[in-house]
Amino acid sequence: MIELLEFKHLIFEHISYGSKLDNIILLSSKLLNSKICYSNIKHNNIHSIDFKEIDSLIKLLVMDDFLLSNEIYNKFNNNIKKINYVNYNDIYIFPILYNKSLTGYLYIKSENIITQLNYYIYLAQVCGIVVSINESNKYNNKEKTLNNFLNDLISNKVSGNDFNNRIINTNTSRFDKFKLIALATQKDKFEIYEALINDIEYSDLKLFIHKDNLLLLIDKTISTKDLNNLYSTLNNKYGLIIYISDSFDDLYEISKAYLQIETSLYYSKYITNDTYIFYYDDFKILESLGSLSFKDKIKSICNAYYNIQIYDEINSTEYLKTIRYYIRYNKSINKTCEYLFIHKNTLSYRFKRIKELFEFDIDNYNHIFKIQYAFKIIDLSSNDINHVTYNK
Repeated sequence: MIELLEFKHLIFEHISYGSKLDNIILLSSKLLNSKICYSNIKHNNIHSIDFKEIDSLIKLLVMDDFLLSNEIYNKFNNNIKKINYVNYNDIYIFPILYNKSLTGYLYIKSENIITQLNYYIYLAQVCGIVVSINESNKYNNKEKTLNNFLNDLISNKVSGNDFNNRIINTNTSRFDKFKLIALATQKDKFEIYEALINDIEYSDLKLFIHKDNLLLLIDKTISTKDLNNLYSTLNNKYGLIIYISDSFDDLYEISKAYLQIETSLYYSKYITNDTYIFYYDDFKILESLGSLSFKDKIKSICNAYYNIQIYDEINSTEYLKTIRYYIRYNKSINKTCEYLFIHKNTLSYRFKRIKELFEFDIDNYNHIFKIQYAFKIIDLSSNDINHVTYNK
């Protein structure tokens, strides 16, 4: 039997790339060797494979609303989270939920219904998501999801004219203030997506996946306070690390924002500050350095860095490391001393000696900027050169 996690991945892959409900039901039927049918609450929207037993049941339910209400709906009412399914004439009926509302039913005929119960519960949740997406995000009179549209934009598969046609029937305007956000996680991104899809409060956010990245698109102006609260919730509740593009004024430019996200994901390993939010703006200097040749990178390192490094090697001192962590902790004497396990007087003495030996003033902005720039170059060049490195 297929593993539940593999089943989730296969089904979710179809959602991510805009698969229709019919295809998802057909795929699930094959994977689980079951007969499956979907209908909305009024049974005027039916998706199913060949399933003789379901025909009579559907007709019966359509003809007699009280039967549906008395035998099925009441069992779900007010217990929607506790009751996963009911059995009616050897056909198992699962509720389809989206945003805590009942939107339809899943009818299943299977010999392994109990052992595969979690599979069908997951499928019912998926159907709720797909139904909602298909109903609210159609464009150009085709049942393609907004997620599919955004993936096409990022992959530069949409021409200008095609773009204009596609947004006619969507709630996504062309010219507005946008941001693209990547949500990085060590956990299963499919499960994170499931949790987030019903948990994000703002209707002006679009959650989708491109390649292997879980992304949020902000397509309206949301206050800085609300955004910070959102970022904090995403980190505290789900452990997500957040990468944020520059703002852009035209949705058609989302492919450039995605490149900024990829740049941020790549260069974030060179940032030593303890944070869960990374802005592309923080990496522009690293991006410019990354394009330099090895020779030009080395030329860019200030003399003070090499002088202090050589002195440390000869005398077994840690002056360079001391400066690095003093900068890292935003010139906090307490945090620097705590990390280096030294007394404040020791730190003060080191700074005094650094100034005497190298004419390097820890309180001089230009001195600090040049050596911080050197640290970034060395970190960025760590794969290119065999250089003395310091613990981060």
